[in-house]
Amino acid sequence: MKKQFAGADIYVKIVPLLKSLRPYYKSMNVFDEGGYWDLQDKTVLERHIAKIDSVIADIKKKNPKAQSSLRRESGRIDDVIQ
Repeated sequence: MKKQFAGADIYVKIVPLLKSLRPYYKSMNVFDEGGYWDLQDKTVLERHIAKIDSVIADIKKKNPKAQSSLRRESGRIDDVIQ
């Protein structure tokens, strides 16, 4: 699940929802680049999102043909494609 583009407010609501679902699964693997899953620190999350947004903006500035937030046929969303 890609939560980054939803913003921090949505992100912090989804993490508790996912945690509440853990008892219903044999295993649940979460890879949280924003760090909110473990730290539950919205400030850290917001800094991470701002950094990623800045990197994507820089890439798009250097390469006007670059595209971001693209959904593949598989459903996967790429941050940026150059």
